[in-house]
Amino acid sequence: MIALIVLPSTELTTQTSLAASQILDRSQKAYSAVRTFEEDVVASAGRVRATAHISFQRPGYLRVTGMSMFHSKYDLVCHGSEVWLLTNGKWARQSSAEIGIAAITGISLEAGARVPAAILGTTWASMPTVAGASKLKSGAAKGRTVYRIDYTDPYPADYWFDGNTYFLIKTNQTIMGRTISIECAPPTVNKSIPASRFTRGS
Repeated sequence: MIALIVLPSTELTTQTSLAASQILDRSQKAYSAVRTFEEDVVASAGRVRATAHISFQRPGYLRVTGMSMFHSKYDLVCHGSEVWLLTNGKWARQSSAEIGIAAITGISLEAGARVPAAILGTTWASMPTVAGASKLKSGAAKGRTVYRIDYTDPYPADYWFDGNTYFLIKTNQTIMGRTISIECAPPTVNKSIPASRFTRGS
């Protein structure tokens, strides 16, 4: 059962007009509607840190670059039907964008996976469903409306969404005693991106 609570700043109140399922649905529709998208994401697990810079342009141009949790550069380039991944200083062809996203999920502590999965609508690294939600909180933080969905199944986690755009703001999830936190900077949406951005080596 989902409990609905309002969160203005850091204080709790008692009303909201949306359900967790509506928040998740609006979030997926927001990502599905973008023509272009750029965003910086930082992930951490204790002292371990990873980054991602995400660039996307329809229909199917994706690039995710960043530093892995092992302090090495990774680079995923999807240019139409061609998908390439750079890890350990070597490029390797991938069979699909979803396989490429799967390959960088662990090394980026999910920084490079969650948002690209939402944009492309992949099964791998997709947003959680409402089934495991334990409660929904909403309110205001730093002058903007936010929604937070808490989960207990399959593991403790919370997902924060912007109440205006419904894009992901941050997540915290605890797996086997390890908490992984992801923070997403405000994205740039539907602005021109140079074609060179989706070229290997650029």
